[in-house]
Amino acid sequence: MDSPPLEEQIAQLERQLSDAKSRFSKLQCENRDLTAQLSSLRNLANNLPCFLFQTLNKIDGTEFSMTYVGSGIQRFGYTEQAIYDQPDLMIEMIHPDDRESYFALVDACLNDASMPFAIDMRLVSPSGDVRWGRVRSSAVRISDDFLQYNGICIDITEEKLTAARLSESESQLRLALTPRDFGAFIWDLTTDLVTLNSSLFPAFGRPTDSEVIHVSEFFTAVHPDDRQRVREVLERVIASENAFEDQFRVVWPDESIHYLSDRAVVQRDASGKAVLMCGVCWDITPLEQARGELENKVVEKSVELEAISARWQAISDCSPDFIMTLDRDGVTRYINRTAPGLTVEDVLGRSMMDFATPEDAEAITEHMRATLENGEMRSWETKFPHGDGILDLLVRCSPLVIDGEIQGAVIASTDVSELRKMQRRQAHDEQLLRELWQLQEKERQLTALEIHDGFVQYVVGAQFAFDAVRYRLQDEQHPALEDQAKGLEMLRSAITEARRTISRLRPLVIDDDGLVEALHYLAAEESDRYEFDAAIDCTGDYEDLDPLLMGAMFRIVQEGVSNVRRHSGAAAARVKVSREGDRIAIEIQDDGKGFDLSKVSNERFGVRGIIERARLFGGSAAIDSAPGKGTRIQVKLPTLARQTELHALLQTMAPNLD
Repeated sequence: MDSPPLEEQIAQLERQLSDAKSRFSKLQCENRDLTAQLSSLRNLANNLPCFLFQTLNKIDGTEFSMTYVGSGIQRFGYTEQAIYDQPDLMIEMIHPDDRESYFALVDACLNDASMPFAIDMRLVSPSGDVRWGRVRSSAVRISDDFLQYNGICIDITEEKLTAARLSESESQLRLALTPRDFGAFIWDLTTDLVTLNSSLFPAFGRPTDSEVIHVSEFFTAVHPDDRQRVREVLERVIASENAFEDQFRVVWPDESIHYLSDRAVVQRDASGKAVLMCGVCWDITPLEQARGELENKVVEKSVELEAISARWQAISDCSPDFIMTLDRDGVTRYINRTAPGLTVEDVLGRSMMDFATPEDAEAITEHMRATLENGEMRSWETKFPHGDGILDLLVRCSPLVIDGEIQGAVIASTDVSELRKMQRRQAHDEQLLRELWQLQEKERQLTALEIHDGFVQYVVGAQFAFDAVRYRLQDEQHPALEDQAKGLEMLRSAITEARRTISRLRPLVIDDDGLVEALHYLAAEESDRYEFDAAIDCTGDYEDLDPLLMGAMFRIVQEGVSNVRRHSGAAAARVKVSREGDRIAIEIQDDGKGFDLSKVSNERFGVRGIIERARLFGGSAAIDSAPGKGTRIQVKLPTLARQTELHALLQTMAPNLD
């Protein structure tokens, strides 16, 4: 057979090539469509609450690998790459309580490849979050030894939570539908048979033999004391009314008494005859018990309030203070007593500010605002003019808080008129005593100066004259030389004694060289005269002190050292004087035999003198001692002389000194 012409062959090849190109183009389109569909499916799968997976499992269970996992696994707290890198994470993410059932299912499926892998289990994220996953997959045998599982894991956490909530709701609904304390009934008045909605009817407290009972059984359960009244109410309702509502008691088989509340309606036929009564009945025993307890508590609280009120009234009646209560506007609502010239009626209903003096009104207004608006406790002093004079009052104000809110204020005012009068008199006496002491110190100083500049100078002059006579008598070997020597010795003793007397009156060294040198002079004199060691330690500057205060400090140290030397049996005394700011501290200590403070006689003027001197200058003295433990005297004094303070106090109180 002859071959077709070349042109025809070329044309045929061109047609075949064109057909091939057409088919290839069509395949490309189909491939693009499939790729797009696959991408869409993957996007859809990734956006669904699930993830796809593919695993390769050896049938004997010794090998396992993850060949594919969808991005939806991120919903469970893991990434695809983490699973590829560590396939065992697929096992570790299973909740420990679900692993046993998981492995049992894996073994069963590997033994029977036709068996579908289906399980609901909990998956735990790396952060500890627990979610439920529903796993469904099937196996494809790819060799004699390996199975390939293609599957899906769906997040069913919400489904599980919803099921749990539904189960709980059903349980609560079952409880609500079968209450022990509630029941419905239908009473057929033509047959006196009562149909109950449950055998657990609250009137009986136990299951009944039947849900249909005779009405006589109901009346048997009613408390004997209520039975006749309930019959009469029911008869009246059946005869002429259409509704029944009552409360009564029933007795349960265990002899416990319960309270029931019944409500029902009556149905009548065409002739108006009552044929049915339909109603409900529920146990209100807890309510009645609570009501009874509440009534008892109300009675108890009423009695308690009456007792509190009586106590309050007794306290306020017995109190020497003026006690009053104010409302939020500062109006007086209660007062226990009034000053002379006023009655309780004069005060009640009036503002407290009506009785304030113009001088104190602004300050009292501020105090009241702080109490009523901010709940602060305040105290102040004021003067209260009345018909017979003026009272000095110490006022204390506290907020009256009820149910957590400030409802007013309680004020207690103490009459301190006598106290202030006594303080004024005491201030006057202290000022007078200080002036007398100052006068005494000046007289001591003058006497010391007179002895020093007069008597001592004359005696010293006589000593010089006797010395001159002694030298002439020695040259002449005069018989009176011995008598002259005795007289000269007596003059020297007189000079020494005169100087000691000057020191006791007021050491002139205080005025010449200051307090510190005077104390060291005192220590040296104690050592020279008595061979007693008085160690003086002074810190601070005392040059600016009032001379009277320095004299008092010297006398305190002098008296303290003298007491140690005379009574303690110690060989030394340690004296420390210090000044810090506006305070002075004096401490005198020994390691002697000590004494019992409670047995110190009032005639021991040394101890009393120290205490009184400290008190007079606005300070204090504390003595710590016990037998066998030595003694320590601690004195604290203000640096500023109290004289100025007392003088100012006297100036303000002078008109009332009586």
